[in-house]
Amino acid sequence: MDKISTAIPEHFSKEKKKRYLDACKRYNDCTCRKINNKHRGIYKAIRKHPSKNLLDVGCGDGYFACFLAKLGYNVTGIDLSKESLSVAKSLAKTVGVDKVNFSYINAHELWRGSYDAAYCFDVVEHILWEEQGSFLESIYNRLKPKGAFFVRAPHAFNIRQYIPGHIGLPTYEQFMGLATEVGFTPKVIIGHSGIASIINYAIPYEKAVDMLFSSSSYWRYTFMKYLSLANVVVKLEKK
Repeated sequence: MDKISTAIPEHFSKEKKKRYLDACKRYNDCTCRKINNKHRGIYKAIRKHPSKNLLDVGCGDGYFACFLAKLGYNVTGIDLSKESLSVAKSLAKTVGVDKVNFSYINAHELWRGSYDAAYCFDVVEHILWEEQGSFLESIYNRLKPKGAFFVRAPHAFNIRQYIPGHIGLPTYEQFMGLATEVGFTPKVIIGHSGIASIINYAIPYEKAVDMLFSSSSYWRYTFMKYLSLANVVVKLEKK
C-alpha cells in the first residue's frame, strides 16, 4: 500500500491538525506492518477469526479502523468524542476507504446481531466497574452467533495505569467472571503474539502473584509483566 498524503484539512484547529497528522502516521505504520504493541494482539486475533463485519468500540481517531477497512473488512467505528470522529472521518476520506463508517453513538443503539467481531483497546478502564456488565451486554447483543469481542485493557495490578480517567481496572478473575454472567465464553490471547492461551492459566497465576506480593504493588506488577499477563487481549466468544 502506498503511504497516504498528509494534506491537512484547512478548517482544523492547531490541536486537531496535530491529531490528524498523528493518525496519518499511525495509519502509515499499520500499512507498513509496523503495528504497535497495543494493536498487534487484536490484529492477529481478528485475522484468525472468521470476520467480515467489525465493530470498533471507542475508535478514537480511526486509524486502525481505516487500516482494517483497507484490508477489506466492513468496519463501523463508534466513539463519544465528536472531535475524534471528525479526525477519523477526514482520515477515511484521505485514505479513500469506503468500507468504514464512523458514528457518534452508543453500542446499544446499533442493530442487534450485526457483527462478526467487535474490538476495543483502552476503553474498559474508563468505565465504572458497576457499569461494565451493561457495557459487555450491549456488545454481546450486537454480535452474531459465534461472534467474538476482543478486549485489551490494563490489568488492576498494572501500577503504570493508575492515572486520572482510569476508573475501572478489573482483575482477570473479575472481568472474565462478569463476561461469563453476560453469556460470553472467555479466553486469553497472550501479550502481543496473538497466541491463545487456556483461560485457566491466567486466573491461577493472577491469584498466586497477588498472594505472594500483596504488600508490594511494584513486585506484583513486575511478576505479572514477567508472565506476559500485565496487558493481554481477552477474547470473549458469544455462545
